[in-house]
Amino acid sequence: MADPEAIWREFPKDLPEFGETFPDEASCRRFLINLRWGKKPRCSKCDTDELWALKSGRFECSSCGRQTSVTAGTPLHGTRKPVKMWFRAIWEMTTHKGGISAKDLQRIMGFGSYQTAWSWLHKLRSCAFFRDRTPLKGAVQLDDGYIGGRSQQVGRPNGTKALVLVAVEVHGRVRIEHSPDWRSKLPSPLRIGIWKILVR
Repeated sequence: MADPEAIWREFPKDLPEFGETFPDEASCRRFLINLRWGKKPRCSKCDTDELWALKSGRFECSSCGRQTSVTAGTPLHGTRKPVKMWFRAIWEMTTHKGGISAKDLQRIMGFGSYQTAWSWLHKLRSCAFFRDRTPLKGAVQLDDGYIGGRSQQVGRPNGTKALVLVAVEVHGRVRIEHSPDWRSKLPSPLRIGIWKILVR
């Protein structure tokens, strides 16, 4: 299996680059094959890369006859939409600085219903965390901020907003963690511990 974080770095950063990297459905499937298996698909039963490509888009093992697809066992399993549409949704979700709402995704993707856009975002957001993620590397920028409704109060919020800590690799990955309420007088060692969780 290829390193997902290394491949993620190759994901397009702007719309023109997206069009160049993924001009068609085949290019999206090649990207997924590389992400899952590293260049060539493999049989999950025999662990061989001797598979036949079928007209249906699936693969059949030449040894045991087991069939699989590039989306099998992934959040895209069973989807009737082109993989390129999913890639575009991923791009939209990850490049909007303030995030993207289901309503905006519905408009951009041309979905017929709000529910479809909401379910896509829910599915993609659930995949945004790597269990075996590697530590952030190189120069890492740290910051914090408050998320919540508007407040007329000057200075620190009165507890109506959530404190969020953020660590960002320069030109790389992002870690975000919700911090305990500032009113609890978060001790320095605990704050440092949260930063360590973020950058690992």
